[in-house]
Amino acid sequence: MSTADTLPNDILFEILSLVLHVPDAKFATLSRNASATSPFLTRSQSSSAYLLVSKSWLYVGTPLLYNTVVLRSKAQAQALAATLTTNPDLGRFIKKLRVEGGFEDLMHTILALSRNITDIFITLNLASSDNPRGLCTGLPLINPVRVIVETTELEMTPRVARELYMVIQKCVGTWRQLVQFESSLLFVFDETMSQLLNQASCLHSLVLWNKYDARHLQSTIEKMAKNPALKSIRFVQGVSSAKQGYDQDFERVLYDLFKEKPRFIDMLNLADSDEKAVIRPQHANSFAYPAQLQADPILEDAIWSRILFFALERDASDVVQNHFRVALLTVCRMFKRLGIPNLYRNVRLSCESSARLFASRLEQYPALGCYIRTIFFHYPGNTMPIEFDKIVLYAPSLTELDVDTCQPISWDSFRRLGESAGTTLRFCRGLEVFAKNGPANADFFALFSQLETLRLRFRGGFWTDLTTIPKDCFPSLANLTIDGSNVSLLDTLAYMELPSIRTLVFNSRRALDGSMFLKRHGRKLQQLTLSEFQMDRASTIWHNCPSLKSLCILCNEPKGTVDSGRWVASEPRPVREPASWFSMSETYVHRHLQRIIFSMTDTTSKTFCLMLAPSPKQFNDLVNTIRTTTSFPALREIEHPLCKWPIQEYVPVLL
Repeated sequence: MSTADTLPNDILFEILSLVLHVPDAKFATLSRNASATSPFLTRSQSSSAYLLVSKSWLYVGTPLLYNTVVLRSKAQAQALAATLTTNPDLGRFIKKLRVEGGFEDLMHTILALSRNITDIFITLNLASSDNPRGLCTGLPLINPVRVIVETTELEMTPRVARELYMVIQKCVGTWRQLVQFESSLLFVFDETMSQLLNQASCLHSLVLWNKYDARHLQSTIEKMAKNPALKSIRFVQGVSSAKQGYDQDFERVLYDLFKEKPRFIDMLNLADSDEKAVIRPQHANSFAYPAQLQADPILEDAIWSRILFFALERDASDVVQNHFRVALLTVCRMFKRLGIPNLYRNVRLSCESSARLFASRLEQYPALGCYIRTIFFHYPGNTMPIEFDKIVLYAPSLTELDVDTCQPISWDSFRRLGESAGTTLRFCRGLEVFAKNGPANADFFALFSQLETLRLRFRGGFWTDLTTIPKDCFPSLANLTIDGSNVSLLDTLAYMELPSIRTLVFNSRRALDGSMFLKRHGRKLQQLTLSEFQMDRASTIWHNCPSLKSLCILCNEPKGTVDSGRWVASEPRPVREPASWFSMSETYVHRHLQRIIFSMTDTTSKTFCLMLAPSPKQFNDLVNTIRTTTSFPALREIEHPLCKWPIQEYVPVLL
């Protein structure tokens, strides 16, 4: 039994709340203007995945998952309606519902099965083709406490939105538990709506988004104040007052208008500026340093060291240029003693001057190098190889190296990295090595005994006597990414045993062979990324990689032109069609492949859409081939650039 299953439900509830809870501020966010988008228009992993961990997680997490529901598209509304129809008991968990569309009759089903809704968000920013019929018939079935209406000028909204607005007006008169009403524009408060809100016996709070000229609000405020139950009217500014011509001192104007009416002042939460400027007396500092820490120096160091670790990591930018991080160490001697190891633990260098100063500091104080665990070289420049050698020389405990510069290091610098930190380095990404054409001794590869992740690019060809390289090089290497298409490097790696290799990425869209490497190490691979040119030998890949679970195919981005609205490629495409890559004999079965990904860098440009114009047919052929074949029984997911989950109901066509 796992530790997660032994936790009490109340503790598990608090843990799952951190990932399943939707903040109320995000739930109630209004667009505030016509061009703004929903705060939920983001792509993220489904929250329901947390419920699949265990039965206890399912039991505790289900009410949290359904507590706040956000519907952005008709597909989501269909899924929720089907779920509630199958299991109506889930509807009692829905307390907050945000509806960003009309969604036809589906909303009637959802609202009819969700009678415990307390907060509902409704938008009138509907397309003319949207149909809120289900909302119109379902709203009278609920009795919310808080209603948020996102509106625009009614004369600019389509007919279906005006019909929904009329239904909301009628429901305001029947919702007997309505405590708070919010709207994004003042246009919602016409004469009829004012009368209905005045008659709402439980209405305590009114929230108006977008501050108009305060003088124009006077009549509306006086109408709203006729409701004896109303206790608060709050205005929230959504756009720049300078652009919209609003009063610069909004509260001051309101105060001047209603200063003779105490009830209005209390209701609007206004006060004279003199009253707001009252300086409250400061209480004496009652903090006392814990006696337990004073009595136990070891515990004191452990606690303050951890505090400084989080303080320094919170703003872990350039180690040389960030004066705030260094300033923490000047507080006292203890902060300096405990903070220096954390300051140099993760080193980020973002420019040439920072690398140069950091290298000179290590030359002056070599003992600082023993604290270094991570180094990030993220800057363009031509001095990187020199600074690289100096810094690596003083970092014998380096565990992670991340390089993103335009200059490669030399073969000798790569050797010195292995001699200095080869026994501790676990992650090495983005390293580019310049290898002169000719013989090269690669026996130092054996020095990287702890390396788990390696992303490497070689410039130039080289050859080496493979018999001089121990076969047990890179014994811990699990993730390998090869940038470019260096055959010499592939031949060298194919000679090694690589017992821990599980993930291989050929990060090149050119025709790279790699057959020798896959023949030697393919049986150990579980994730593989390669180009579509390599997939022309798909049968060999399936045979060499029987344990493969995930396959990513890098679609080529050929050079070409647009002629009469069609993409004309100037580079050759793979000979075989994608469907043929998965056409296997009836007797062959690949039992482990679960996921296929087709990847392309730019999927938003007009050129991309024209280039993939014939691809829908290829995609249909691909899906039909995979659907009818019995060679991949474990396949569950296909990701393709032409298939995207909609993040909103209406998406403009890119033509």
